[in-house]
Amino acid sequence: MSVARLRAVSGARLGFVSAAGCGAGLMVAIATSPLRGTVQLFEDFDTDPGWDRHNNVVTSPVARVVTQNFGYRTSNFAGNAPGEIGGIIDRAPLNGAYYGLVLDAPLTLEQPLSFSGNAAIRMATHTVGFTSSSDVFVGFFNSQEQGWRPPNFLGFRIHGFNEPVQHVAGIELSYGTSRWAADGALGVQTIFPGATKHSFQVNYNPNVGSGQMTFQWDGGPVQSLDIRPLHRSHGAVFNRFGIFSNQLPGSVEGNKIEAYFDDLNVNGVTYSFASNPGWEGVGNQTMFQDRNFYGTNNFGHRTSNFAGGASPGELGGLFWRVEDRDEEFQGYYADDVGILTLNDRLHASGKIAVTKFSIDSGVMLGWFNSAEQDWPPSNFVGVYMDSFTSVGRHFTPMYGTQSGITEFAQQPWPLLSADGTSMDWTIDYDPDAAGGLGAITVTLEQMRRTLVLQPGAKLDGAILDRFGVFNMQDNNGKHALIYFDDISYTSAIPEPGPVAIMGFCVLAGASGARFGRTRRFR
Repeated sequence: MSVARLRAVSGARLGFVSAAGCGAGLMVAIATSPLRGTVQLFEDFDTDPGWDRHNNVVTSPVARVVTQNFGYRTSNFAGNAPGEIGGIIDRAPLNGAYYGLVLDAPLTLEQPLSFSGNAAIRMATHTVGFTSSSDVFVGFFNSQEQGWRPPNFLGFRIHGFNEPVQHVAGIELSYGTSRWAADGALGVQTIFPGATKHSFQVNYNPNVGSGQMTFQWDGGPVQSLDIRPLHRSHGAVFNRFGIFSNQLPGSVEGNKIEAYFDDLNVNGVTYSFASNPGWEGVGNQTMFQDRNFYGTNNFGHRTSNFAGGASPGELGGLFWRVEDRDEEFQGYYADDVGILTLNDRLHASGKIAVTKFSIDSGVMLGWFNSAEQDWPPSNFVGVYMDSFTSVGRHFTPMYGTQSGITEFAQQPWPLLSADGTSMDWTIDYDPDAAGGLGAITVTLEQMRRTLVLQPGAKLDGAILDRFGVFNMQDNNGKHALIYFDDISYTSAIPEPGPVAIMGFCVLAGASGARFGRTRRFR
């Protein structure tokens, strides 16, 4: 069974009496004083712990039909003769699709890269809002992950655009590193979809500065994008070249782009597509119903084991970053910890693994108030996880008081791993640190960051009645798949009065006492 174990108790006096219901050698802890204290609990999520939940599972009553229908074609929209690649490319947040050349050996940012060819954009969609757009990425990528602002990518994105009119297309030159950092240049070209055939050229030179991409469309001006020095140090690994879909939410009205590519030259090798080249296709010929719209949270207890706990069972799933006005999508999953404040010493630890963390998504972990979270969160002590294009996915300390004094630690940040690796984390809040101002220290593996509270913040106070996770609530952002396990966390001991049974059984032994939770006070 899933258990929470009592690790430490402070601020309360406990007496022990025998209890027939606890068996031989077992005792029941009885509070002999109403003084409030704290207790360290542990959750392994082997079974559903029954934590408090609010909007953590949001199911759409409707579905959109996702159609991926691209790959090798015998048509002649883009090139000089029949035979090309392309077709209808759709978007879906959790289902990637690509058609690509398997490279003979992985390529990196340490060598020159180039590709050129012809293109035809027959259709693009975009009305209002990011969920109404359509996209296709073209370039070098990695088969392990694509997604939004894809890691290990070098090329361009053709996307639906709504300026100067709806349903035109734009081009964004971009790259992504192995550590989830990325950069790009928007608006390098506007395209009116139709029968026009276009040409393009992309080059990457590792010896110009810290690396430079250049792009040319229809023989026009050459535009450039410099690789940032930090990003060059991150590196990137490309094992495919081709086209792939965007993993963002769509709309019922549809998010399809129709694009074709021909007469490609990839690092000096020409592909005319006069016959089927036999490139690898994954998810590129399928049709399915998708209910993963913006805001459809799906997180809580899971029977999986992504986070690397000692046994299957964990907390996690799909988190959407949402608008502060979209209260129906603002969700949390957390344990009731009584009432804690900024005068209490707080500790939490556990494991985390991230399998997807789109740019513009965000998740919060720690102690908070169940009445409201919002952004920036009031009544909060814990970790703020966000996605900055130029940096990666950070894991940094943050707090918020009851009247809205709030702050999070600035760079350098501990960074989450981009490959789903299990990572150990801790959160420690010490109300006596920094001369009594209070400070939060978080660690992620060997990375460490401390945030000292502003003067007056601790005095302003915070009312914390939950420990767990909630989605970031500030804008219509994107989504993340994050998992946590083997969590230890501080909870308040209830204030039951002069004498009350706490519901803990104690096994006395030579090596110390072991506590098993039989029930929690609420």
